[in-house]
This record gives sequence, C-alpha cells and structure tokens, in this order.
Amino acid sequence: MHLTEGALTLRKQGLVYETLTADLEFAGNTITLSDLTLKGDKEGSLRLSGGMTHENFRPLTFNLRAVGDRLYIPFHSGVDARIDPDLTLSGTLEAPALSGKITVPEGRVSLERLFAKQVSEIQVVAPVSDENGLMRV
Repeated sequence: MHLTEGALTLRKQGLVYETLTADLEFAGNTITLSDLTLKGDKEGSLRLSGGMTHENFRPLTFNLRAVGDRLYIPFHSGVDARIDPDLTLSGTLEAPALSGKITVPEGRVSLERLFAKQVSEIQVVAPVSDENGLMRV
C-alpha cells in the first residue's frame, strides 16, 4: 500500500501534519512498514519504519524504529518541547523493549501555567549558571 499526499490533524493537541506519506506491505502474517513520514510546518518531522508479525492483526512480534527532527511535543499546558528521537521498539506485547535516545534541543516550562491550580514552592538546590541567555538549573 502506498500513501501519498496525506495529512494528519490531531485536534485535541492542536497539531497539523501537512505531509503524510506511507509505504506498507502486507504479506501473510507480516506487515512491513518501509516508511511512514509525518511532517508539519511547526510540528517537526517523524519517520517510522520496521515490521511486525500478527495473528488476525493482533501483534505477535514487532521491531519498529522512530526517528524525528525537532518533533514538537505539547506535554502539558505549562510544558512543551522539541525532541529529536531515535528509538526502537521491539519484542512482543508481553515483553516489549524500548531502546535508543531522545535529544531535547528545545524545551520550555511556564511555572505559572504548570502550577496554575496549586500553590507551589520551588527551591533551587544546585548551582545556577547562565549560558547563552539560558538559565540552567
């Protein structure tokens, strides 16, 4: 199956991926994902590849890789980040294994929004340094 000129909107998260392409192959009890790519002007990009075996579309084994570039993650109303993931999920549903790395080139926390519903007291317990206009805590 070959998908071109697709798009994906995640309304709840407010994300729009203007480009969605996919190459899938279904052969017996195996699904091979040669490439599934999502790209958004503000959302960054994510590429998935790999495959799985199944029984009536219930996954038996899988080996999937996700690689992203400045992928926007709206984690919480007070926390958002852009990440560069390079992750592999393999194994079975009973024994999945996740490996790889996630680089966070950009992240922001609004303490007012994060703790808007509760009173909080923040105490810095490590030395603070200022580098390139960013405060590291």
